[in-house]
Amino acid sequence: KGGLLDPTEGVTDALKAALAAAFDESGRNLLKPNRRSQGPEVVETDIPLQVMTADTWVDTVLAHPDTHVLVEYYDPNCPHCQKMQPVLEEIAKNSHGPGLVFAQIDVTENDAPDWESPAGVPTLHFYAAKMPGETRLASDFVPFEGGPDQSMLEGFLSTQLGTTVEAAGKSEL
Repeated sequence: KGGLLDPTEGVTDALKAALAAAFDESGRNLLKPNRRSQGPEVVETDIPLQVMTADTWVDTVLAHPDTHVLVEYYDPNCPHCQKMQPVLEEIAKNSHGPGLVFAQIDVTENDAPDWESPAGVPTLHFYAAKMPGETRLASDFVPFEGGPDQSMLEGFLSTQLGTTVEAAGKSEL
């Protein structure tokens, strides 16, 4: 016919109503993204290497800026993550305390609410404690750029904490 098509031609009333609820008059998206988070039954905070979910990430990482936090983003089926797990568990077992939290989150089951999903796994981010009254942002981390090497991870933590961290003996925090 040579003319422009009417974009609303053939659109049902239900679809029109759905589009009206999704976008305002200027075309701005009004929808909130659907975010996955494992249920509260997987959360474990009473072990050295805590397990968190997308719903508990903010409370674990951002809500307590006076505490150092090392976060591992992992995939349980990833061979590199499986190699990192015992190293991280050993260091966490001997180095965790009121001033240092070790936590992990399964990125295959949890979507990022306030943090950017890592490009690869395992990914470790160290969030240093802030001064009283300061807030911590999701971007306030130092990435660990190494593999599942215990002495390398201990060295990284020692540098970040300004103290010696060794899995063989409890560190001074």
